[in-house]
Amino acid sequence: NTPPEQLFVRFYRAREGHSGGIGGVGIGLDLCHQLIKLHHGTITAQNRTDGTRGAIFTVRIPLNESAYAASELMDRTPADNSDDADKHLVINEMQPAVPTVAGKPKRKRLSAPRSILIVDDDAELRDYISQHLGELGYKTLTADNGQEALKIVGEGNIDLVVSDVKMPVMDGLTFIMHMRSNVGTHHIPVIILSSKNDIADRIEGWDRGADGYLGKPFNINEFDTMIDNIIETRLKLKGKFSGAQDTDAKIDPPEIKGYDEALMEKIIKTINEHIDNPELNVEMLGQSIGISRVQLYRKLKEMIGMTPSDFIRNIRLKRACLLLQKPDLDVTQVAYAVGFSSQPHFSTAFKRYTGFSPTEYKQRCMRGDIPPSPDDKTQPYRTDMKRLLPVIVAVAAAMTPASSAAEVRLPSVLSEGVILQRDRPIVIWGKADPGEKVDVRLAKRKGSAVAAADSTWSVTLKPLEAGGPYTLEVNDLKVNDVLMGDLYLCSGQSNMELMVSRVRDFYADEIDTYANDRIREFKTPKEHAFHGPRTDVSLSRWKKVQKSEVNKFGALVYFMAKELYQRNGNVPVGIVNSSWGGSKIETWLSDE
Repeated sequence: NTPPEQLFVRFYRAREGHSGGIGGVGIGLDLCHQLIKLHHGTITAQNRTDGTRGAIFTVRIPLNESAYAASELMDRTPADNSDDADKHLVINEMQPAVPTVAGKPKRKRLSAPRSILIVDDDAELRDYISQHLGELGYKTLTADNGQEALKIVGEGNIDLVVSDVKMPVMDGLTFIMHMRSNVGTHHIPVIILSSKNDIADRIEGWDRGADGYLGKPFNINEFDTMIDNIIETRLKLKGKFSGAQDTDAKIDPPEIKGYDEALMEKIIKTINEHIDNPELNVEMLGQSIGISRVQLYRKLKEMIGMTPSDFIRNIRLKRACLLLQKPDLDVTQVAYAVGFSSQPHFSTAFKRYTGFSPTEYKQRCMRGDIPPSPDDKTQPYRTDMKRLLPVIVAVAAAMTPASSAAEVRLPSVLSEGVILQRDRPIVIWGKADPGEKVDVRLAKRKGSAVAAADSTWSVTLKPLEAGGPYTLEVNDLKVNDVLMGDLYLCSGQSNMELMVSRVRDFYADEIDTYANDRIREFKTPKEHAFHGPRTDVSLSRWKKVQKSEVNKFGALVYFMAKELYQRNGNVPVGIVNSSWGGSKIETWLSDE
């Protein structure tokens, strides 16, 4: 019952179930129609009338040269037939002539074989491209759908992907989306080859993360040039990050942008969250950000020229330099705060990093003679610190209170995993540039504020019932895994400082078999003498009752929170534990 003219509409597909399992994409008849129009012809369709099921297609093309303009006629020479190998890919004869120089441009010799993955469900086209690129010196792999291609790129060593859009199992745009959301594959460039060649289709391809887009049929020379340029650009970028092209005495720090910037932010955030954990190592870091140890090693070496273990250690020691400048922290406290379980090991590493022992460094800081930043010196651990300068600056900013010139920032207590008080007005606060508008969103609640002259801002949202997890959004910032529950403030000294690890011998079975991510604790830092109310603290994060975290919970907090959770019908329980060094409860209260 399909109208005959509908058959020639691009991407139109008749009812499924009649093709014996052979799927179409709706471009064949449209392409025929366009080709026949170029020849000033017509094509029509009608049902057969002889009792046999099927259709009759009639094509009429004028044979008289008078039907064509002079510009549409050309004399063929034998040389015109020599390009048979290009098959249906090359569209030179369907396009206006393109000016060329004598002879083909000399191609650059590949310094090393580059691997290209070709993804297309058209076996003939796929094999032709593979053969063509192989003749140019590329190593090729092939896949006939996006799902198969994901497995191949996940195994690594792919330098570029050429992909169709319309494919069975998984289409090309979905395939690219999965690649871009995986930190192990998001850096691989992708060229789309597709019969969907409208502006809207191209824009959708660019939006999904394509690095190049060519419509079928395409010009093979344009295809080759695009591949060469993309790979050359990536090699130059890699050289910039690795320092391979730095020839000046002074090495300029690279600007880490795009997906690499997102990965670095994730790595730094994870290290900051676990910096006081002596077990933080390459394996733990890789698991936290979702990539293997091998991929993490390769990515950091490519971006900043350092191994993950060196990077973790340098951030620990950079943090230690900042903490030692505080008069109320001793060397032992600092060592444990940055994840060193052995003070001698900390002292040795710190001296190799700064040239001073921790005690000497602290004494100079107390005299106001703060030693030069390790970034400016040449110690064994610092061969790449010049190129790490932007990263270290970001780390320092992440662990100190916001200044009036900072971007929109939240206090540490409003970090990932926070539990906010249910059934009460929700107050979100922080700092931003004076006059900057701040938009806050939580669940279906929204609010806005403008940062005051002292950079502070606050937004009050309507209450929410117990539940979650939600995502708190503040402009471009996102705080994940937010729960609404009951929040308690606990203050004391020795009774509150006793950790679960000290009572494990008495309650081992109960502690080892109980986990509850809806019970969480936030400890104030190991510092005292606040000299007044504080709007933020450092070195703190929300921890859940899990085997990997529970040993550091306050024992009183642990048992009290379990009782409250059960008594109140499994409502999430959050504890702010203000116990270290006699921190006064007034620290956490407003003037009211």
